[in-house]
Amino acid sequence: MIFTIAVMLLLVGLIASIFLWQKFYNPGQLCAKCYRVLPLDVRDCPWCNEPVDE
Repeated sequence: MIFTIAVMLLLVGLIASIFLWQKFYNPGQLCAKCYRVLPLDVRDCPWCNEPVDE
């Protein structure tokens, strides 16, 4: 049981680290709705037509 809990915590930590890596080291801005990485000079996402996070 302890092994299962340790494996689950490891997987949750791995997934959280992937999201943090994308948040801090992304090459542009993130869309506010679909979270796709966009170039710095766009105002609206070409996929969902929502404004980007600033």
